[in-house]
Amino acid sequence: MTCTSYRKLSSTFEGLCHLVDEVSNDMDAEIKTLDEEINQLGEVANSAEVLQNKVNYITKQIEIFDDTFLNLRN
Repeated sequence: MTCTSYRKLSSTFEGLCHLVDEVSNDMDAEIKTLDEEINQLGEVANSAEVLQNKVNYITKQIEIFDDTFLNLRN
């Protein structure tokens, strides 16, 4: 292999390594962003579940109130 060919290969390899590092860093940043979004979605889902439980409780309390006080005339 000639010296010029070696330099070209070395330069190409260095460029490829640089591109791999850039893509790897971009992917790491994207993974971090997605992990944060997943955590936020989990928190929202938990909050929605709590709110749904509260709605169910209040609905049941309204039904009890209705049966006890409003349906006395029937």
